[in-house]
Amino acid sequence: MHQQQISYYRARLEETFPEQTRALRAAKTDEEQLAIYSRIVAEARQDLRAKVATLNHEMRMTNVEALLSSVGPHHDRQAIAKSFEAMKYFAELDDTSQTAVVALNPDLLATLVSAEGSAIEVQVQKLLDGVERLSKMTGNDAIQTALQIVGFSSVAIGVVAGAVTFYQLMTLSGAFTVTCTVAGVVAATVAVVVAIAAFIVLSVLIPIIYFMQKPSVCVVFLINEFNGGADLKGNQISFVEEYNVHGKPAVITDAIPGAYFSPAGTYSYGGFFLTTKRDNALVGTQYGFSLTCNYNGAGKTTDTKKVSFAFGVACPLAFGSNNCYCGFDISAQQAAENTASQDKLSYKATNGDGITLSINCNSGSGSVAYYIATVSVPGTNIL
Repeated sequence: MHQQQISYYRARLEETFPEQTRALRAAKTDEEQLAIYSRIVAEARQDLRAKVATLNHEMRMTNVEALLSSVGPHHDRQAIAKSFEAMKYFAELDDTSQTAVVALNPDLLATLVSAEGSAIEVQVQKLLDGVERLSKMTGNDAIQTALQIVGFSSVAIGVVAGAVTFYQLMTLSGAFTVTCTVAGVVAATVAVVVAIAAFIVLSVLIPIIYFMQKPSVCVVFLINEFNGGADLKGNQISFVEEYNVHGKPAVITDAIPGAYFSPAGTYSYGGFFLTTKRDNALVGTQYGFSLTCNYNGAGKTTDTKKVSFAFGVACPLAFGSNNCYCGFDISAQQAAENTASQDKLSYKATNGDGITLSINCNSGSGSVAYYIATVSVPGTNIL
């Protein structure tokens, strides 16, 4: 990220989060900045959990049978019941995840997975820019919030809003995407959606903008292209462990649900992972993280096969070039070590079931390295 871009994001963050950024500016040491950052993220997490708890309470208090009996004949009662059940199921993920997912429309998904070189940095920054704008939303206007989400080619923020949006897309054939996104925002509430956006922004952007005179940061956006199935509960990928050869972890995404395969294209979720160098260290960061999935090709939650895999990234500063790695049945430590030994800007691995991992870096140089990673089974998302 160039100095002009850092100044741009710094100004935006200081406008939206004046108290938090004022504390970061006042920090005298890297250690003090890190402690303030940890406190800011913890407070954002607590705020999000409080809003999700309110949502969960409201769902528990809702009489679903009475709700269904009150709707008119032109409403799809089965779809409403299914959406409500999905909200209760997925609310736990929004409550427990250490960061949050972004749901992508088919066009943005295609753009991200095909991005190479500098386009990777451009696309990840556009995504962060859209989420940052969403974090500034005030009031309780679901339509304006939805328009902001659709404006950067997302369809939802968080899995409650995502699940309801996807169910609306499934059942309302030919509906405008923004209509379905509004339904997702209404279901999750504007407060939860904006809190998730703020949590992502504070978690991901602060280390890039405020940490150290010369940062070393790896920003990974991981997309789950596995089929989520008819109930969208299938093929969730879950975080297992992480390991730093150098540096320290900063952001993980605990769980990324499976995708919705629609006639109009694939709607997928993605989540962020981020690592930085240690305070006052000369060498940058070298990091691995592993995940698992109970995989079923049709997105069913039964008759599954456990698949384990890992990604590695590095931004070593003067000690080498930025690089990446991915592989099956390896630990986070192995992935972190292999990224340096392989020293590739792009890496791909495919197992015997046709599952493919890929990861691509924007550049071999630079103190902030951007990566787009995917898990997929090529060809299965064509209906």
